Amino acid sequence: MAKLSTGLLVLVCVVGCLTGCQPPIQADISPDGKTVALTENGRLILRDASGKQVDRVISLEGAQSPVFSPDGKWIAVSQPKRALLIERSSGRLVKLPLVSPPFAWKPDSSELAGCRGSKATVIHIPSLSVVRAYQLPEEPKYAVWVGNGRDLAFASAHKIISIQHGDLSSKSVEGNVCVFGVDRSRQSVLWAETRSTTLPNNVPDAQILIKECPMDLIGTPTVFGNATVAEALGAEGRFTWPTSLSVSPDGSRIAFVGVVDASQPGLMSRYAELGGFNQGSVSKSLRSRLREMEKQMRFESVCTTLSLRGTAIRPTKLITRSAFNLYSASTWSEDGQTLAVVLDNEVLTRKVP
Repeated sequence: MAKLSTGLLVLVCVVGCLTGCQPPIQADISPDGKTVALTENGRLILRDASGKQVDRVISLEGAQSPVFSPDGKWIAVSQPKRALLIERSSGRLVKLPLVSPPFAWKPDSSELAGCRGSKATVIHIPSLSVVRAYQLPEEPKYAVWVGNGRDLAFASAHKIISIQHGDLSSKSVEGNVCVFGVDRSRQSVLWAETRSTTLPNNVPDAQILIKECPMDLIGTPTVFGNATVAEALGAEGRFTWPTSLSVSPDGSRIAFVGVVDASQPGLMSRYAELGGFNQGSVSKSLRSRLREMEKQMRFESVCTTLSLRGTAIRPTKLITRSAFNLYSASTWSEDGQTLAVVLDNEVLTRKVP
């Protein structure tokens, strides 16, 4: 799940207070697409994706960042002072050695990687013991397991970090990494980076590049497309906030989810010009004016699919919802024909053209 930029965090907190919204919900989908794990108001909710069964609710104060294991048996969850595994079938809680998100599971579900600041730790699940630890050059926002052995990859805002055969390497990124993942072969890492000549980098002219690089991070990454973030979300000319991506089973497409500004034309641009994304430096009277503008803001959550074949980014829009869903997750069916998307606490399933 994507972290918030400082400016966006200010906007979200203010809009949430004005509209009475609850704190953002975090979610993940089981590999079989049948169960959604949600954290909301100190609870972990296990929800049947079809909506045919009653929610199972587990009280977990401060729970966040649920992540299913690849076999679907466990859900890793973080709390302020500990990390837990929750058994999907029974709800049983298992305490883990102290780690925090981002989490990454080994494909056979035998190990879980987590972080504590800039230190990455790998836990052997059957014994619940720490088996490896790595000092990273900086604290990561994202983590993925690459391959079926011990290789890992991490991403911070401006750096891709690889651990291959125990050796650490890193590559600086010119833009800002907004989403990060691994291709289905688990031999390469994929990311989307945004670039803008102005701040914040969610402005309509912000460029997005979808890139792939082998695990050794040697050479120039493959660029699959170069467009504006707004174009990739089918919202040309508008402010956007990318939140997540997932790769189709055959590696040919990406599901791209984000938030789109649906306010009256010019409102968000004026808000940015007046310093709305950096309110710590504005006067009290101007801050009051910005609050009035925030009351007029409207947002949509959008999911598109993007082809990784060819050089042009041509989005196919699957979902549009009138909501500000900061936390999203998506998973493809095994045949790549169906996409299940979580937007906050709502589960949506769509056939992919």
